[in-house]
Amino acid sequence: MDRPMDREDTVTHLENQAWIDCEKIDELLQDHVKVIVSVDGSDQSSCAFEWALHGFAQSDRETDLLIVHYYDNTKEYLPPKWRKGAIHSDVEAKCTSYLVSKRYAISVKERTPGVKIGQLLCQDIKEQNAGFCVMGFAGRKGKDRHLIGSNVLEVMRCGKCSCIVFKESDPSKLPLSRPAKFVVSTGLNPAATKAFYDALRLSRPGDEIHVVYIRPYLEPHSKESKVTTAIRHKYDSIFEGMKDPAAWPSGKMVKFGDRNVKLVFAPQGINEGVAQALVRYANNFEADFVMVGTNVLRVDRGKPPVGSVSLQIVMEFPGNCVVSSFNPDFVAQPGYGRQTEVLRVALRGGQALSLKRKVCIGHDARLLKLSNPAGGDRMLLEGDYLHIEVDLRGLYLPFGTMAVSINSEPQEVIFDDITLTNGSPLMPVVCMGGNLSRVRLMPVS
Repeated sequence: MDRPMDREDTVTHLENQAWIDCEKIDELLQDHVKVIVSVDGSDQSSCAFEWALHGFAQSDRETDLLIVHYYDNTKEYLPPKWRKGAIHSDVEAKCTSYLVSKRYAISVKERTPGVKIGQLLCQDIKEQNAGFCVMGFAGRKGKDRHLIGSNVLEVMRCGKCSCIVFKESDPSKLPLSRPAKFVVSTGLNPAATKAFYDALRLSRPGDEIHVVYIRPYLEPHSKESKVTTAIRHKYDSIFEGMKDPAAWPSGKMVKFGDRNVKLVFAPQGINEGVAQALVRYANNFEADFVMVGTNVLRVDRGKPPVGSVSLQIVMEFPGNCVVSSFNPDFVAQPGYGRQTEVLRVALRGGQALSLKRKVCIGHDARLLKLSNPAGGDRMLLEGDYLHIEVDLRGLYLPFGTMAVSINSEPQEVIFDDITLTNGSPLMPVVCMGGNLSRVRLMPVS
């Protein structure tokens, strides 16, 4: 019988899985790529188009632009600049001035009644095999201003390409005549690695790229955790390949040696989540783009298109965001398959796991009982589950829901809004209990 995986083995396994094959990286950085730009007349989509045309398409000659506009003839109340004729004329005039005809195409189509524009964009992405989709995001007024629109979410969910979301509405603030600033949220997962390589491809010589890892609040500064050390070693190897051709198999990474890259271990504040800490760093750095990674197979497994932390970053950061799409079936290292993932999530399973962790309920520490007769930690596989018991005796405040945060390091899985009622038992879930696992109980509102 194989020895159960301890935490050191798990970190080593995650570190190996975080890598992407060097040949695939060279393809990601240098192969010809299609870029779809969605325009609708709004200030945000205009900024997105300006950046794609004057920035990305000029710095990377291995790009072709497809400018897409879907119009609705029933909306006769739209201002003149938002109508199809004005948008088409403006886009064509600018593309003719800055690109040769073979590097761009313009598509102006009527929206199919009853079909979301996001779904139509996903069809274009699939037909064109696009690597990037550039969109504008205006948001809503008042307290809902951070909510992501349905079209953007649809592209994130089904587009299976990296989505560049522009929130900037002032063209003068675009990083076209100055170095751009990128902040990449990183961790021990290949999606975060893909986000870094997307930042390299989107950047120009002289741009600043800060790869940021949020160190947990409880991690002492005098002693690095194994996860922190693994991330440091990982990016030291990448940065070395950008400086020395001999340190990279093909030697092609030196092409990006003129970028100012830096690995940052930012501290997590007390009562501060990972997303809030990264957004705070990005705001202080005055970043133009924040990069987060997501696995395109999340939706196939019944999960949201973007992880909870990444989505929170996209919602809370006031600037432009890039959701880098990672597909294990096409971009993974040799031997990396869907059946070897460490943190697989399922709603039902067959085996129990043994762990004991502290559960913080307000100022009262309770014991989270995770029982297994065999005992010991090990890697979880698909179909495994944890049985969670929370002792509510002595707590008289009525509780409505429970949230479970499992393994905030090296990878976080969150289950929200689990209803606490006397009549329905909790559904078992697959997760991995790390030393920072938490259970939080929310009172009835």
